[in-house]
Parts: sequence; C-alpha cells; structure tokens
Amino acid sequence: DSCPPGTYAPNKSSVSCISCPPGMYSCEGKSFCYTCGRGYYSLGNSSSCLICPAGPYSSSNFSSCKICPAGTYSSSGSSYCSTCREGQYSLSNSSSCSYCPAGTYSLSNSSKCIKCKPGHYSGEGYSRCIECSSGTYSLQNLTKCVDCPPGTYSLRGSDNCTPCSAGKYSNNKGSSSCDNCPLGTSSKNGSSTCTDCEAGTYAPYLGTPSCK
Repeated sequence: DSCPPGTYAPNKSSVSCISCPPGMYSCEGKSFCYTCGRGYYSLGNSSSCLICPAGPYSSSNFSSCKICPAGTYSSSGSSYCSTCREGQYSLSNSSSCSYCPAGTYSLSNSSKCIKCKPGHYSGEGYSRCIECSSGTYSLQNLTKCVDCPPGTYSLRGSDNCTPCSAGKYSNNKGSSSCDNCPLGTSSKNGSSTCTDCEAGTYAPYLGTPSCK
C-alpha cells in the first residue's frame, strides 16, 4: 500500500512509512517530503503547510512561525517583518502599525511613542515635535500651542508666558515682546495697558515703572 499523506517511504523495500518532520509535508504515496515555503509552516506528519497568520513570519526552519518584534509588523503569509515608519509604532506580534497620538512622536522601528517636551507640540502621526512659535506656549496639552494672554509674552519653544516687566505692556494676545510705556505713563508687572500719571507726577522717559 502507498504511504498516506504526511508520511513517506524512502524506497520500495521500506517496511513502514516515515512521518514527515516539522517544516515539511507530503502527498499520498511519496518517497520524500517537501519543504514548506517562506511564510508557511507545518508541525510534522502534515499533508500540507499552514500559512503564518498576520503578526508572525517564517523564513527558515518552517516548523513554526516566529513572532515579529515590537516596532515591526507582518501580514498573513509573510517571510519577513516590515519596519514601522516614522510617526508610527507597534507592539510585538502586530499585524499593522498604529499612528502616534497627537502630543507624541516616534522615529522608525519604534515600539512606543515619545511625549513631546513642554514648549513643543505634535499632531497624529508626527515624526518629531514642533517648537512653539514666539507668542505661544505649551505645557500640559502638547497637541497645540496656546497664545500668551495680554500682559505677557514668550519666545520660541516656551513652556510658559513671561509677564511684562514694570514700565512695559502688551495689549494683544500672542505677543513675542513687550513695548515700553510712552512718556507720561507707567505700568506694573504683567500689564496689558499703561496708566496715565496722576496730576502732579510725571514719567520722564519711555518704559517708566512708576510716576514720580
């Protein structure tokens, strides 16, 4: 009788059929076993090879599928793991990469996303964080930069707004600097306007912190 699928007889004088080892398969009546192809595997005594599911892969030793490491992924029947692109990440045994959420970023082949530093921001799937422009800042919510309120200002990449010093003011939100109070006026720290000097007092120069 011929050998059943999953087994073989090396020659016609063989007394019994031999099971195909893991990573190989055979059809009925064969004198040898076939090796599974890339992206497939078998457990032994098999009549066919099974396709590797998404997440693992096989490229040699086809007795099992190997798990793709974090930062990579594979589709069904893969013989290798593909690298996640910038702005994406994956855990081990993944069938796809996920986009980094807003407020984070990643380089290629990443297993996690990195939170932006204060003074920076990012949107979904960013490969780097963007520095806040002058007149804005970010601290807790790193998905966007917020305008500085009147009476304050900021430079690029700031995590807070700096109050205008006495004798200066900023009357608009999103200011990158403070202006000197004009002659005859003064201001306290953090002012959005300048105050006229009271009768009998004066401010002799621009940017006077208090009237004399």
